Amino acid sequence: MGEETDLRRDELASLGVHLPVLPTICPVELSGSGWPSRLERLGFDVISTGIQFDTPDSWGDAAALVPYRPVVARATNVAGALALVSAGCRMVACAFDVDGTDGLYRYGPNEQAITFDVPDDAVAIARRVLIEARAGEPSALWVAAGPGFSELNETALEEALRALTDGAVQARMWLAKEQFDRE
Repeated sequence: MGEETDLRRDELASLGVHLPVLPTICPVELSGSGWPSRLERLGFDVISTGIQFDTPDSWGDAAALVPYRPVVARATNVAGALALVSAGCRMVACAFDVDGTDGLYRYGPNEQAITFDVPDDAVAIARRVLIEARAGEPSALWVAAGPGFSELNETALEEALRALTDGAVQARMWLAKEQFDRE
C-alpha cells in the first residue's frame, strides 16, 4: 500500500475544516451531474464536484451549492492546484506534492483511507470500517469511494454512495457505543 499518511486533523482545523471520526469523501469522477448537492443529500462529510478535474469556477460553484460542507477539488497539475487555492479552495485531491502552499490540505494517494472500489451494502461496509478502525486509530482514517464507483451507472452509483455513508455512520455509532460502554 506504500507510505501511509494519517488524516491530519490539525491541518484541517487550521483551515477551519472540522470533520467527524471516519469522515466520508468521494475523490473520484462520477457519472452524471449535480453531484455537490447529491453528495450533501447522501450525507457525505466532504463534497466533491464529481467531474474529472476542477477549475476555480467548478470548485466555486460547488462550494456555493453546499456552503456548510468542505468541498475537495481534483487537480491535474501544480498550476491547477495553485489556481484552486487562489480561488479559496482549501482541500485538493491530487497525486503530486504542492510544496510551500499555506492554506491547503492535500488529499493524496497515500492518505490512510478505507477505500471501497466495489459497492457493497451498508452493513458490510460498517463491518469492514469497524475492523480497520479497531486495528488503528479511527480519528486518523477516511472512508472513501474508490475508482470503481466511477464505472457505475447513475442509479447504482447513488445507491452505492448511500450505502457508503450509511455504513460509515453505523461504524461511528458502534465505536461511540463501545467507548461509552468502557467508561
